This record gives sequence, structure tokens and C-alpha cells, in this order.
Amino acid sequence: MNSDLFQRVGLFPRKIQLEDLETLLKIERQATANGWTLQNFKDSLSFKHNRCWLISSSDDDQDIIGYLIAQQILDEFSILNICIRPIDQGKGWGKLLLQGSIEMASDKGCSVIYLEVRSSNKAARKLYRKQGFRETGKRKGYYPSVQGREDAHLLSLLLE
Repeated sequence: MNSDLFQRVGLFPRKIQLEDLETLLKIERQATANGWTLQNFKDSLSFKHNRCWLISSSDDDQDIIGYLIAQQILDEFSILNICIRPIDQGKGWGKLLLQGSIEMASDKGCSVIYLEVRSSNKAARKLYRKQGFRETGKRKGYYPSVQGREDAHLLSLLLE
């Protein structure tokens, strides 16, 4: 991930390590009621095609703000999980992390980026649209939610 993009605004990106997972799980639980489990995070680190990055507000990694977990298979890049801790949402860090993932996918020769987003996550859906993502479909009842199940919007971004 292009560290210049982040360091200009005082953020520090690096690859996720096993010892980061408890903090990431805490952020995940603060951000969503039915998010990833610790095993989901562990599995993501062990798969060789995954790209697992975090951003922190200090170069000593004491203040993790958010993370991105993506997967590259051939020329397709899929964003599996992108999250900013709730106290830092609305500051533009999610947009920056998304832009970093788009740059990463482009630099790796990908032609398309895919992602899924909850119907209820209107802020994320708006961000993705502003970055050029287009809805390509829906998965009915895909996500567990407090009220049962929630639809996923399938989005894609074609890269040049």
C-alpha cells in the first residue's frame, strides 16, 4: 500500500500481524453487531492471496484506526472487509483506505474490484458510489442482523 498517500495526513499503513487481531476484533465489534469473528481474521491472514493492511495514527502502531482485508485472484480484487473504528468515522479515513486499496489493485494489474455492503450501511454505499463503484446485484438475506437477515448490495469498479 502506498504509504505516501497516508503519511501526508499523519497515518501509517502496515501489514496486519497476528498480534493485531484482538484489537481488530474489538474495532469490528464496535462497528457492527454481526461482524467477523477472530477465526475469520485468522483465516484471512493465512490465505496467500489476501492483502491485509491496517492504518494507525502513530508510527509505533499504538493507535489502530482501521483496516482493509482484500483478496486478489488473477486480475480480480475483492474487498472482503474494510472498517474504521466508530470514533474515527466521518473523518475521511475510510475514503483514504478505499483509495489505497484501489491503487493497490491497479498496481497489481487488476481489472476489476468487487465488494459487498449491507443495505443498512448507507454511508459506505454513498462512499463507494462517489469512488465510481456501481451496483451489479443483490444477495437477499446475505448478512445476519439484529432483526434476522439483511440484503447485500454487490458493487464493482472497473479499473483502466
